[in-house]
Amino acid sequence: MAKRQITCSTKDNYGEITHVGGKDNYGSSFYEAESTAVYHIENHQHEYYTYADGQTAEVIVVTINGKKHLRTTSDSTTKNNLSSLNDC
Repeated sequence: MAKRQITCSTKDNYGEITHVGGKDNYGSSFYEAESTAVYHIENHQHEYYTYADGQTAEVIVVTINGKKHLRTTSDSTTKNNLSSLNDC
């Protein structure tokens, strides 16, 4: 299982995340749909995280109104929230 650091996200016109990108612990780059990352997390294929201001936040799957989304766990900074990351 690769550990993948998400460093950027792509958002739609409503600000909803559609894709995420970054690098894994093997040095390979990735850019994939949010639904693909959700599948990888739920099937224990990859772990995802963000990093900012010395803080690591795990990326988890949440269900809102019947739709699955990626979210970071709570920590002391908002700079590593998926929606705060640079655009891919």
